[in-house]
Amino acid sequence: MTSTNPEKQSHTFSNLKFLYFFRNIDISAPSLISTETLNSEKDGENHYSIGVLVKMDKIDKNGKKFSKEEAYKLDPSKSLDEIVAEVMELLEAEGTHEKSRALLLETQDSRKYITEELLKSNRIDKGSTLLLGTSPDRLVSHILKLLQKRESEAELQRGEVADYWHQNLSYLLAYSEDVVFNRIFITKNGLKILLSIDKNVQESNLQKILTILMAFLDDNLIDYKEILNHNPEFTEMLINILNERTSNGDVKLLQKTINLLERGLQEVPAVRVQIFKLLNESPILHTRISDKDENIQLASLMLVNSVLFMSRDNEQIENALLNKLKQRILNSLIKLGRLREENAVGTFQRIYLKLKYEKDITSRGDAQSVAQQQLLAKVAKNLEKENWESVISRNLPEHPLFEFQTSVGILPLRCLEFFSRKHRDDCMTIITNNATRHKGMFPIVAAANEVVSILISSLDFKSDQIISSEYHELVFGISSESFEEIFAAIFLAFWTSWRDAKAVMADFKKVINVLKEQVKLSLTATVSTIQQFKKNLAQNNYHSLVEAQNIFKGDEDLENHKSVLLVKEHLRKEVKKVVEENRLMLMERTCKFTDANNKKSFVYMRLDKSRRHISIDTKSSTFEGAFSSSSAKHVQIRNMLKVYQGIETKAVIDKGAKQKRKMIDYSLVFAIQHKVAEGESQTMTLVAENATTVNTWVDGLKSLLGVSFFPSESFTADVEHLLQLRLKIQLIDFQEIQIPTNFKPIESLQPPPKEWVYSTY
Repeated sequence: MTSTNPEKQSHTFSNLKFLYFFRNIDISAPSLISTETLNSEKDGENHYSIGVLVKMDKIDKNGKKFSKEEAYKLDPSKSLDEIVAEVMELLEAEGTHEKSRALLLETQDSRKYITEELLKSNRIDKGSTLLLGTSPDRLVSHILKLLQKRESEAELQRGEVADYWHQNLSYLLAYSEDVVFNRIFITKNGLKILLSIDKNVQESNLQKILTILMAFLDDNLIDYKEILNHNPEFTEMLINILNERTSNGDVKLLQKTINLLERGLQEVPAVRVQIFKLLNESPILHTRISDKDENIQLASLMLVNSVLFMSRDNEQIENALLNKLKQRILNSLIKLGRLREENAVGTFQRIYLKLKYEKDITSRGDAQSVAQQQLLAKVAKNLEKENWESVISRNLPEHPLFEFQTSVGILPLRCLEFFSRKHRDDCMTIITNNATRHKGMFPIVAAANEVVSILISSLDFKSDQIISSEYHELVFGISSESFEEIFAAIFLAFWTSWRDAKAVMADFKKVINVLKEQVKLSLTATVSTIQQFKKNLAQNNYHSLVEAQNIFKGDEDLENHKSVLLVKEHLRKEVKKVVEENRLMLMERTCKFTDANNKKSFVYMRLDKSRRHISIDTKSSTFEGAFSSSSAKHVQIRNMLKVYQGIETKAVIDKGAKQKRKMIDYSLVFAIQHKVAEGESQTMTLVAENATTVNTWVDGLKSLLGVSFFPSESFTADVEHLLQLRLKIQLIDFQEIQIPTNFKPIESLQPPPKEWVYSTY
């Protein structure tokens, strides 16, 4: 470790937090270090070090306090033990042996032990926080000792017992995302101690215990059978919680309870009997389906969904009860106003996909977002160090998974994390190919984006329409990660086609076109399991679709011809005008919107193209009449200043309605700013009923304003679709004509026949 003058290095350590350090380092108060990754050139290669800025309060010989500020650099090329020893020396903690200490990376919600791979992979970000804490082995032993202490000391009062549980369960919860810590906890028989739960344990502690158990199950460190081995009454306890607790203050507790029951239902036959008994003898699970909290409602629906699947293979549940469950779901959905058709399964499917994946779809990729950084860290953790380092070698100029600026958000990254975890060998083969075969490599991010887009389009779960029920078993099955499994199957099919085609980067779109055809042919109504879907993908392989591939190739080569590109550019302008006219025609029909600042008011709008104005009629929500031009006010197109859409409208919504702004779905919001007098303007903010309506009006209004604008996806899709049709019609005329590459010189041509020459006399 090297010390430098902080005044000379102030530019190097800018934007770092000043944190305080303590001489006495114990388990409950680990010291903190703020870090920054510093890149440097050495021997022609890129190296990095971790910059640490320390500010400590000390006391001099006279008893006066003074601040000591020093800047240091840690060298990640050293072993983790050496770095821990240096940090201990820096913090003057030599009294404790370094083997009992470890470095941790702290996030907002959790702590994670730093490994050699994380330290050397340049994944410790600028401004992140390191902790010098006890080693995982020692920390687990200490927590287990404290958890057992409340049994051995009979004189402890009830409140002190609760404090012991609360303090140490908080540690377990903070480290529950760290597999290293969890594995040591399980090997030291921590599960047995954790499951010796007092029936009267506090609600907050019980919630922590169930959350920790779910983390163990998710990390595949235990299964539900092991829980029952240590506590045979565990399932009965969960059912009692489900019966006795309310969702007023126990939302997380109830949610974890239902999630654990679902895992037990899938893994242990005996639990199925208890669940079926619960359904037959108690109405509580039926009631939870209609719970006012959406998370409990979703968890209950998933549990009932698993029961429905179990009943197909196991006739322990009567048809009458099955019908009762389905009717209960149907009635619940009708009350919620979410039913478009009498198809409870399809509606439930849409609710599930919306709640589980919508956040990933709507959140665009951001290199600085916590969610993306955590997913990247998981991908790196799932792969061997050598392979991960090879994929970010000099063959690739940038980190291959860093940017996810895509219309499908970070969902592709989430699917890649699953792929790297469940299909580790295939994933390492792919990244090794990308690192060693420069000509044959393909963009991993772009491929994942395309696969997710194809899957979303095929399942149609971004649509307002209910998803076809024939895909219900395929998407949900028994697994909670069926969507990710389908992604993995398609991604492997892409990789197989890429190798079979011996493709290079220029062939990327052609292989994607073949993949679309593969998925289209494989995703038929007869598919009921993921295995069946994989089998269909194998049958519809690249070789079987090679003829279609040649057609795609021929079409693309023709469309990329210079002359065709000129025609295409000319046609695009014409087609764009046609689509704009289509939007204006739709705007001439009366459309109803909700006032974003007053949900009790409806706004009826219609375009009058001949008079170049928009008629606006505001009515109360109880109004049942029709649109009236006589009572409407008119806004001239020439007085319109600007059109806002989506999150841009947040600034123009009524400033006093903070709670209202939180509840608005900004994807359906647009605003019109128009002039009311000289130097004065007014903004009208509206909420559309669906995405199609808001895109139609925003695209139409912007075209009326005569300014260049970035069109919506639906507008662009219509332009491209119509352009392809117009282009094909024009190219048909040349289909049978062979145009020579070279023309003969005029001198070599024969003179025209005499009958073609007419006398002018």
